Amino acid sequence: MKPDINICYLITSDWLQLTLASINYIKQFYKSSKYNLRFIIIGADRFSVPKDIIYVRSKCPELPLMYQRAHIPDMLDVSRVIFLDSDTVTTTCISKLWDIDLDNNIIGAIGHYHLSTFKSVVARYSLHFEPFTSCIDLPFFNGGVMLIDCNKWKENGITHKCMELFSLCKGTGVENRNEPGLNVALMNNWKQLDERWNYYPRDNYKKTYIAHYYGNYSHEKHRHNVF
Repeated sequence: MKPDINICYLITSDWLQLTLASINYIKQFYKSSKYNLRFIIIGADRFSVPKDIIYVRSKCPELPLMYQRAHIPDMLDVSRVIFLDSDTVTTTCISKLWDIDLDNNIIGAIGHYHLSTFKSVVARYSLHFEPFTSCIDLPFFNGGVMLIDCNKWKENGITHKCMELFSLCKGTGVENRNEPGLNVALMNNWKQLDERWNYYPRDNYKKTYIAHYYGNYSHEKHRHNVF
């Protein structure tokens, strides 16, 4: 029996169609015969999904959606998972990401295109207090594509650390956003992956693995149509 590649999204029903489009891109470009694809959608509310997708009800639906992501390793009975934002378009075989060695790190992620270091995050959102100011020289990752070692996540209490850090952001420009807290909780415990695995579209001639249009966009236009 072939092992699974676990691919997870955490959404509300408003994001279902975009998520299904993202899943279809993964299927379209999947070429490996080594694994089965196992898609998991964690729902912050109740909705139906296609039969080939596993639906898991969020254990903390009362939290802001971004904060719920810190609980993903606790909600899934898997040792490793690829987390993807719904607005991602995969254009290569996802097994290449799955096979990456994390070198004893907790996650693999990609540097944020708009906010490359903590210094830029602290300045932009006025996070002029600890522990954020102690990290200003460190790189800052985007949380929209993560390869997660769930066992190491739980062993290191990352969920609890994240929730404490999220509480520090109350009343700031990043309230209800997870990335500053995630980055501090995983400081020096994440592997920086090739930027093509979470590529912010800006060059039509750039060969990408996963395109991810994060940031401002037109609500009248389907996100995947921007590529």
